[in-house]
Amino acid sequence: MAQIVCISYIPWRNDPSRSQELLSHIPDAEVLFFQPAPSHKAGSDMPSRQVLPNITLYNLPASLYLADTRPRTYRKALDFIQHCMEAHGFEEPLLWACTPMVSNLMEELPYRSLVYDCDRIWQELPVNWESNLAYRADLILTASPGLEERLSLCNDNIACIPPGVDFPLFSMMGQTRLPTPTDLKPITILGPVFGYLGPVDLRLNLDPVLAAAKAHPDWQFVFIGRCHPHNPFLRKVKAVENIHLLGSRPRAVLPDYLTRFDVCFDLVHATDPEDDVIPSRIYAYLLSGKPMVAMHLRYASPIFPDVVHNAETAAEFVQRCEKALQEQNHWARGRRKKYGSTAAWANRYQQTCTLLDLNGFI
Repeated sequence: MAQIVCISYIPWRNDPSRSQELLSHIPDAEVLFFQPAPSHKAGSDMPSRQVLPNITLYNLPASLYLADTRPRTYRKALDFIQHCMEAHGFEEPLLWACTPMVSNLMEELPYRSLVYDCDRIWQELPVNWESNLAYRADLILTASPGLEERLSLCNDNIACIPPGVDFPLFSMMGQTRLPTPTDLKPITILGPVFGYLGPVDLRLNLDPVLAAAKAHPDWQFVFIGRCHPHNPFLRKVKAVENIHLLGSRPRAVLPDYLTRFDVCFDLVHATDPEDDVIPSRIYAYLLSGKPMVAMHLRYASPIFPDVVHNAETAAEFVQRCEKALQEQNHWARGRRKKYGSTAAWANRYQQTCTLLDLNGFI
């Protein structure tokens, strides 16, 4: 049985991260999954937790994800990881690195092979951390073509595995009539619904939605996801009657909301000019077959340009929303569903396992 040590910058969660999804479906592998230390005192001394029959979850003893982390903090983490490996009989596992921070551990961690699973741009960390990790990696997996091109300067054994979608969950939209959520029902009678699935985090640029809501007071913009209280646009958004922040909802009921949207939309973080990672919600939108309007950054390519209404500016966003609402293209609907099906996590697992097998890791 293959032994894998994963060092993740994202905690294990009900809405799985990319590495969590991929590692959960590697056959015949025992995984030790190390997640960031909790920000609160409670739970910091949590013992190991069996999250799946073959995956054991541990909290790292201290935060390692800052550029100014002290050497003794890394020493503490190294001792903890090695202790856990010894307890499980791990000698030279496959090291699965989700963050360049691992470059500060890999000199002393015993491992047989190294996979760097890169799903974002690490602007806040020293460049040499990532370059050292990429040079030493036996295989690099990236979440976008842009990341692949960027890291190919350091390593030629590299492959793009984009984010995926929970196909069993979101494919039910076309198989059965889903109920209308009670908090969405009064909104649907006010006018066409434009919907967004995902968190409204600190950096999300909400200006396009503000422009569209002002231009069309009868349109209703619905956000399903947690809202960061310090998003700079939030005060203005809360003052607009046809923008609705409904908060987070259980993953199981997200298709109930999505199936009631007339148009889906996606926004961008204006602080990441080179970010071309397509979020998983885009593939859920595609599976619905519904018209979609997506903002994209100036340096990133438009996403699925044959079936998605792409915009660069707030003014273009309003125009694309008008066009999407009038869409009568049944051919585009079918093609969107096909794109969504192709992105099923089952396909991403298969691609990843094939690469791991070809490299002799499993």
